[in-house]
Amino acid sequence: MKPEEWDRLSNKDRKYIAKALCESVRGSYLISQALYKAIKIMKQEKYPEESNIQDMEMLLELFPLFRVGEEAELEWRDNIRNEKKITEGLNEEFYYKRL
Repeated sequence: MKPEEWDRLSNKDRKYIAKALCESVRGSYLISQALYKAIKIMKQEKYPEESNIQDMEMLLELFPLFRVGEEAELEWRDNIRNEKKITEGLNEEFYYKRL
């Protein structure tokens, strides 16, 4: 989080703090999240800036944390949906066999 005294810090101190954040795991995650979401939104624009999107996709290779987590969650959700479909089918099959 931004320090409470952020507005009173010198530019030198602000840059030092920002650089330290950028070089941390949290900073990498935040950059990754910003790139991932910006790419997703920019692709939906009426006239997407393809060169910017492609450059951002390349940068995302350096900052993959958010994308990896997001893709894992999507895969997990798909697996849950598929398991429910399978389970529902099994329950119906089991029910009808008992009749």
